[in-house]
Amino acid sequence: MKSSRASLFSILQPVFSLRRPAFCSAAAAPPKPQTPLHLRPPAFRATLSDLNRWHAWAKTQASSVGSTFSALDGGPDSSLLLRELNWLVEDAFEHPALLSTESNASAEVAIKARLEEMYELWRQRIEERRPFQYVVGCEYWRDLILSVEEGVLIPRPETETIVDLVARAGRPIPN
Repeated sequence: MKSSRASLFSILQPVFSLRRPAFCSAAAAPPKPQTPLHLRPPAFRATLSDLNRWHAWAKTQASSVGSTFSALDGGPDSSLLLRELNWLVEDAFEHPALLSTESNASAEVAIKARLEEMYELWRQRIEERRPFQYVVGCEYWRDLILSVEEGVLIPRPETETIVDLVARAGRPIPN
């Protein structure tokens, strides 16, 4: 019995040596949560012509999808992506209405993310099909705005229905 135990340990010994140490380093800080786009201060500036160029590019990207994602796996079609683009503009721009005006193209506009980040966020949404809620860092659910990022489940609209059903089921039955 003792020899079989020893041979079992010799077989499993390489596995035990691969185990993570049980202690945790105090120097390793947890990752800092991302601030949702709508809560960021308008700390960046871009010219109106640069923002219009980004917006035209983003619209083209959304329109190019057509119904491909929808037909493939029920993903978003162009109309939903264009709606999401409008929401992104509302979250990221201090004054979103300036995009649709014929203002001075060289005028600088306050935005909540660098223009390069705006290109990257929309590229991720279209090319990597990153969920929109992760792009903007939040989900509007019932009367709440929930902060979400990778690793956090995004509340679905169906969940609102379940909450309503539970609320109705918990009401007293009238006599």
